[in-house]
Amino acid sequence: MKEEKIESINQSIVNLFNNLASYYRHENDLSNVTVSLCNSSIDFLRLFVHFFFPKIKIEDIESVEREVWDSTVGESRVDIMINLKSNETYLIEVKINDDKHHFGKYEADFEIDNNHLGYIVNYELSKVGYDVKQWKQFYYFLKDNLKSVSDEFQLSMIYGYMELVKTLCGFTDYNNPMYLNNIHFLHQFFDIASNLLCYATDTYSVTVGKLASPTSANRLAPYISLAFNVDFADARRRNIEMALYLYTSYEEPLITIAVDPEYNQRLSAKLNNVNLKHKGKFFNEAYLDDDDWYGAEYMWFDMKQTEKFLNSIDLKEQESLLSKYFKEVIEYCTNC
Repeated sequence: MKEEKIESINQSIVNLFNNLASYYRHENDLSNVTVSLCNSSIDFLRLFVHFFFPKIKIEDIESVEREVWDSTVGESRVDIMINLKSNETYLIEVKINDDKHHFGKYEADFEIDNNHLGYIVNYELSKVGYDVKQWKQFYYFLKDNLKSVSDEFQLSMIYGYMELVKTLCGFTDYNNPMYLNNIHFLHQFFDIASNLLCYATDTYSVTVGKLASPTSANRLAPYISLAFNVDFADARRRNIEMALYLYTSYEEPLITIAVDPEYNQRLSAKLNNVNLKHKGKFFNEAYLDDDDWYGAEYMWFDMKQTEKFLNSIDLKEQESLLSKYFKEVIEYCTNC
């Protein structure tokens, strides 16, 4: 966000949205405000629609509606409907702390393809075949595109709306890079990692579990770990249990990923294939080793560009390095 954009914001409008956050606390409230803003600000409409459906031309939009029932069996009510002048329909389902999902039902009842369905939540969720988005991502998308809004009144409304989203969805806007030698940044690291690890492709989805740190009366915990699973769409394939480890007991922090020992047989066979490359652009050569706390043998993938990550003063660069590292390791493990 450019400094001149911040200076041009009407603080009274931002205060209005901050006050609304004291009373509006549910997903219906946020949906109502979102649709109202779509119908009041052409710049917000453009950004909101393009976040989900970048190929839609704004001039082709006929209307944006709230809580529309399907016209066939009348059993589905979608949160937001976008109608085009060509009679095409796009839907957006809004979730805040609600885990009752309707994948497949909206497409059937409204007779649309799943690429016409937008889905946005305020927690980690992935589903094979769907591009599930998070409110946190939309917040940063708006933040990165504020420079495209020239009208000061619309800019102030969008900025105020961002504050409302941040409050209702309960997340932190991180601005500083992650200094992993400082314990205060560990929460930021795993919060960002959880978000980056939650995604889906056409063949698998990644779901994030809980943080863990071993405890003992005689030993300090050498690491903090974040469990995550790779779940395949093909039920014949065994899902992979993995974990992101951050070792804090070394001179320099070590970022690495471990793979469930029960899956190692397939990976070991891959490692023994001398014709294959077993290291990537973002991870060092994979290896088998015992976990020094539990004694089990894991497959390990150490982050190759850890030094660049640790020395970076740009949070976006750090996030990019992490994301590429995660995806490269997961792709290596799923392609065997």
